[in-house]
Amino acid sequence: MDLPSTDQPFAQEYRELLSRQTIRELRGIAQRRNIQVEGTRKAPIVETLAAQLSDRPSTCAEVLRLDDLGRKLLAYLHLTLPQGYGIPLESIKSLGQPSHSQASSYSPSAIRTRAIEMSKRGLLLTFKQGQVTYYLLPQLVRLCIPPQPGLAPAYSGVPARDELTGQEETMALEVNEQPFALLSQKLYIVWNYVAQRHPRRRAAPGQAAIEEEWPQLQGWDHLQSEIDELARKEKTQRSRLFADVFAYTGTQAMTVPAPGYYLSGQDRSELRTLLGQSAQAQMPWDEEIEFYCALLAEMGAIAGEPGEPLQADPRILQRLWSLSPSEQASALAQAWKATTTWSEMDIVLRTSDDLRVRRNVTYTTYRPQDLYEEWRAGRLTVFRFLSLLESNRWLSLDGLLRTIYETTPNLIHTRSHSKVWWLESAQRRRQFGTNLDDWRQSAGLFVRAVIEGPLAWLGIVKLGYRRGNNQGDQENAARLEAIQLTPTGSFFTGRRETLATGVASPPPQEAVELGDDLTLTLVPGHAPPRLYDLLYAIGQLTASSPQQFAYRITASGVKRAFDSGETAETLIALLEEACGAHVHQTGLPATWKAKLYEWYQNYGKLHLYQGITLLELADEYVLQELMFSTSLREKIVYQFSPYLIAIQPDAVDDLVQEMEKRGYTPCVK
Repeated sequence: MDLPSTDQPFAQEYRELLSRQTIRELRGIAQRRNIQVEGTRKAPIVETLAAQLSDRPSTCAEVLRLDDLGRKLLAYLHLTLPQGYGIPLESIKSLGQPSHSQASSYSPSAIRTRAIEMSKRGLLLTFKQGQVTYYLLPQLVRLCIPPQPGLAPAYSGVPARDELTGQEETMALEVNEQPFALLSQKLYIVWNYVAQRHPRRRAAPGQAAIEEEWPQLQGWDHLQSEIDELARKEKTQRSRLFADVFAYTGTQAMTVPAPGYYLSGQDRSELRTLLGQSAQAQMPWDEEIEFYCALLAEMGAIAGEPGEPLQADPRILQRLWSLSPSEQASALAQAWKATTTWSEMDIVLRTSDDLRVRRNVTYTTYRPQDLYEEWRAGRLTVFRFLSLLESNRWLSLDGLLRTIYETTPNLIHTRSHSKVWWLESAQRRRQFGTNLDDWRQSAGLFVRAVIEGPLAWLGIVKLGYRRGNNQGDQENAARLEAIQLTPTGSFFTGRRETLATGVASPPPQEAVELGDDLTLTLVPGHAPPRLYDLLYAIGQLTASSPQQFAYRITASGVKRAFDSGETAETLIALLEEACGAHVHQTGLPATWKAKLYEWYQNYGKLHLYQGITLLELADEYVLQELMFSTSLREKIVYQFSPYLIAIQPDAVDDLVQEMEKRGYTPCVK
């Protein structure tokens, strides 16, 4: 399988939506944005506008010029609309300002007028379904929305009286933060455990005869006690009809149990020890290990049917580590956003003593995959709220939860309603209501699981815990009270273009070691970040572990650098600059310089083409996307232009499959 794509095709989104506008509307957008368009043909006008509107600096400048209403409207649409979804203006009654904010209220007519104005400037895009016009927020505009200071109140702490001075002081937070480099090491440890041990994946629960017989039960897991009771009622009723039995029992609901773990308890116990020792971090819990298994499975790095030994694919991890740290982070984040075989709701169901999921069995077309799709949408909603928070500032978790409740209370019910499935209290045996207190005990637990789970494990947020005052009291247990968006989180949310790795400056001398034979070893998380990018371009990853990556500079990689205009001198300078203090005194080894000069002297003197296979592309954007989202970069023999490249003949079948997975339909002649 392919790693998730790390590109963001903003121009393509604009092309698709602008093509639905009339030429008059397109010319109006061009005029208001000072974009020169010529001719009367629609296709060139769309192409020109898409290229200009997808320019990030100009789009961000346009957003910053908006007034308070314009910015708040964009923020509201960003929080409430999933990517690719539109909304009719009639559905926007207010901008859902949180109760703690001092924002002014705006009338529906003012909101409508401003939305129309922004659509005429390309900040909103429209499309029609029947007679209804929908307004859509482009992905690039989402990234340009500035932080919303009033979205979540700052954490002020709780005053505590010092016993010696008698003065009140704000109690310090216990901070939990995971650097991205530590995440990379933990992920490797889990993958390596699978590669060496081949543990069996958890077997699927056995199915009773009644579960296999009735379509209303097929495909779902159930509590054994409920299945036994249903079978008993069936026997008592002496009916083989599902409706008769459920009418007799007086209920049409069954519990969706917490799923079993990917690995056995023994395997998780051993991994907890390995992760705690190797990462020198706080002992991980089972849910964190389960999350890493979900990421690896989503990327195809581990695979196996339930009950069978798991297999590990080394190519996926090597390809992941051959990317720059920024690209690695993007790939992992996209794997988390995409997965529908795991959910933060799994954490809630395993750890909550009271909450349970119930489903109405009469909705036979609603399947487990639909349920996980809804939970995935809820995860992305929480992430969108994080994207508008102020960074490097402690914010109140309680305030953020209240904001989410007041803005999108139904974030986990995006494709169905509470009659299809719902959250209820196991003790009170009733569905949670819609007030804030009930929401905190139901959907609010899901939001907290997203924050304390993946957002913390990916290093997107810091967690601030506070303990109570009473020793030996349950109140003394640490409670999550504040969160802070980290520099890593700023990258994940699109505010930074590169990942802030937190590497010390200057890095330790032993972090990078150069061998005489064009080999180089570096310590993950400690080598200069720009060195990863350069080695990805001119080298090949030959070995990897949580402690050390090994690369070899290859002739094909150096040739690509020469093709892009580099010389031996400039390439040597780039390597010395990227290695920094590690070669500051001596420079590159003499053998490196000699080989680079030799390659450059012979560059272009000899070209041998035998059994060549050509790949012709429609435009240069396709090449850029395929270079990042498939293994095309490894298969290139020569690039004639941005539209024509030569590839290895034996790579055609694999590349065609990869392209088809990405939505392309290549024509093979």
